[in-house]
Amino acid sequence: MHSPGEQIHVPFVKDRDVTLRATRTLFPETGEYEVTSIAVPEGPSESPDYVRVRTNESHWRLVPNAGGTAVTYTIRTDPGGLVPAWIVNTVQARATAKLIRAMLDRALQNPR
Repeated sequence: MHSPGEQIHVPFVKDRDVTLRATRTLFPETGEYEVTSIAVPEGPSESPDYVRVRTNESHWRLVPNAGGTAVTYTIRTDPGGLVPAWIVNTVQARATAKLIRAMLDRALQNPR
Protein backbone atom coordinates (compact mmCIF):
# COMPACT_ATOMS: atom_id res chain seq x y z
CA MET A 1 0.00 0.00 0.00
CA HIS A 2 1.36 3.45 -0.92
CA SER A 3 0.31 6.81 0.33
CA PRO A 4 0.16 9.06 -2.76
CA GLY A 5 2.18 11.70 -0.99
CA GLU A 6 1.70 13.26 2.38
CA GLN A 7 2.46 16.84 3.33
CA ILE A 8 3.73 17.54 6.83
CA HIS A 9 3.36 21.03 8.22
CA VAL A 10 6.24 21.91 10.51
CA PRO A 11 6.39 25.12 12.54
CA PHE A 12 9.23 27.57 11.89
CA VAL A 13 10.71 25.69 8.89
CA LYS A 14 9.69 24.73 5.36
CA ASP A 15 6.97 22.08 5.17
CA ARG A 16 7.90 18.49 4.28
CA ASP A 17 6.42 15.83 2.03
CA VAL A 18 6.88 12.07 1.90
CA THR A 19 5.59 9.02 0.04
CA LEU A 20 5.31 5.91 2.18
CA ARG A 21 5.01 2.20 1.46
CA ALA A 22 3.11 0.42 4.22
CA THR A 23 2.98 -3.31 4.89
CA ARG A 24 0.34 -4.79 7.17
CA THR A 25 0.70 -8.22 8.75
CA LEU A 26 -1.79 -10.12 10.90
CA PHE A 27 -0.64 -13.14 12.88
CA PRO A 28 -3.89 -15.14 13.30
CA GLU A 29 -2.41 -17.61 15.79
CA THR A 30 -1.62 -14.84 18.29
CA GLY A 31 -3.88 -12.00 17.13
CA GLU A 32 -0.86 -9.72 16.80
CA TYR A 33 -0.99 -7.03 14.14
CA GLU A 34 1.94 -5.09 12.69
CA VAL A 35 2.19 -2.16 10.31
CA THR A 36 5.55 -1.11 8.92
CA SER A 37 6.06 1.90 6.66
CA ILE A 38 9.10 3.26 4.87
CA ALA A 39 9.73 6.32 2.71
CA VAL A 40 10.03 5.43 -0.98
CA PRO A 41 11.23 7.42 -3.99
CA GLU A 42 8.07 6.64 -5.98
CA GLY A 43 5.18 9.06 -5.82
CA PRO A 44 4.44 12.62 -6.85
CA SER A 45 7.20 14.74 -8.32
CA GLU A 46 9.06 16.90 -5.86
CA SER A 47 7.65 20.37 -5.34
CA PRO A 48 9.66 23.51 -4.58
CA ASP A 49 7.09 24.22 -1.85
CA TYR A 50 8.26 21.21 0.23
CA VAL A 51 11.43 19.49 1.38
CA ARG A 52 11.24 15.78 0.46
CA VAL A 53 11.66 13.42 3.41
CA ARG A 54 13.87 10.58 2.19
CA THR A 55 14.36 8.68 5.45
CA ASN A 56 11.31 7.60 7.38
CA GLU A 57 10.76 4.18 8.93
CA SER A 58 7.95 3.41 11.36
CA HIS A 59 6.59 0.29 12.98
CA TRP A 60 3.37 -0.38 14.90
CA ARG A 61 2.88 -3.60 16.86
CA LEU A 62 -0.42 -4.39 18.55
CA VAL A 63 -0.51 -7.42 20.85
CA PRO A 64 -3.73 -8.51 22.54
CA ASN A 65 -3.45 -9.41 26.20
CA ALA A 66 -5.79 -10.06 29.12
CA GLY A 67 -6.07 -6.35 29.95
CA GLY A 68 -6.61 -5.06 26.41
CA THR A 69 -3.95 -4.44 23.78
CA ALA A 70 -0.28 -3.58 24.18
CA VAL A 71 0.80 -1.01 21.59
CA THR A 72 4.38 -0.36 20.55
CA TYR A 73 5.26 2.41 18.09
CA THR A 74 8.73 3.26 16.84
CA ILE A 75 9.78 5.81 14.26
CA ARG A 76 13.08 6.94 12.79
CA THR A 77 13.09 9.88 10.46
CA ASP A 78 15.39 12.49 9.01
CA PRO A 79 13.25 15.43 7.93
CA GLY A 80 15.99 16.81 5.69
CA GLY A 81 17.28 20.34 5.64
CA LEU A 82 18.64 22.13 8.66
CA VAL A 83 16.13 21.28 11.36
CA PRO A 84 17.45 21.16 14.93
CA ALA A 85 16.95 17.79 16.64
CA TRP A 86 14.93 19.37 19.47
CA ILE A 87 12.31 20.57 16.96
CA VAL A 88 12.11 17.14 15.30
CA ASN A 89 11.79 15.39 18.66
CA THR A 90 9.14 17.83 19.91
CA VAL A 91 7.03 17.58 16.75
CA GLN A 92 7.26 13.77 16.69
CA ALA A 93 6.34 13.44 20.36
CA ARG A 94 3.32 15.71 19.98
CA ALA A 95 2.19 14.05 16.74
CA THR A 96 2.50 10.58 18.27
CA ALA A 97 0.52 11.59 21.35
CA LYS A 98 -2.24 13.09 19.17
CA LEU A 99 -2.35 9.97 17.01
CA ILE A 100 -2.60 7.60 19.99
CA ARG A 101 -5.33 9.78 21.54
CA ALA A 102 -7.29 9.76 18.26
CA MET A 103 -6.99 5.97 18.03
CA LEU A 104 -8.21 5.53 21.62
CA ASP A 105 -11.11 7.93 21.08
CA ARG A 106 -12.17 6.08 17.95
CA ALA A 107 -11.88 2.69 19.67
CA LEU A 108 -14.08 3.94 22.51
CA GLN A 109 -16.70 5.20 20.04
CA ASN A 110 -16.79 1.84 18.23
CA PRO A 111 -16.49 -0.90 20.85
CA ARG A 112 -16.84 -4.48 19.66
